[in-house]
Amino acid sequence: MDLQTALWTLSIQLSQIKNQVDILTQQQIIEDKHVGFAEMPLALQKVALCESSGKQHYNNKIVKGLAGEVGIMQIHPVHFLRAKKMGYDLYSATGNMAYAVWLYQQEGLRPWTCATILKLTMK
Repeated sequence: MDLQTALWTLSIQLSQIKNQVDILTQQQIIEDKHVGFAEMPLALQKVALCESSGKQHYNNKIVKGLAGEVGIMQIHPVHFLRAKKMGYDLYSATGNMAYAVWLYQQEGLRPWTCATILKLTMK
């Protein structure tokens, strides 16, 4: 095997390992029911900045959208009951983001209007 082929093969293997680590990290976030901003997929970080300017609270109040969405990820009220049953606290930043990671794995970016506005794709 020549050097170029070896490097190309190694690059593919590293990419596959990174994808496996990303999946494991997201699964751990879901199991722990909390997450930090930097641990979220990049697309969700961009959504958070668009939806709520990356804030869970503003003037000591939870950030709320016009349709009742809450928190940094602006989780819509249609998700409140399921999130609660699953043990996510949408009123905490870490719980809000962790539920968003779970939702992202289930539905991709479809739940967030900002994803469409920003023309984001799931990666």
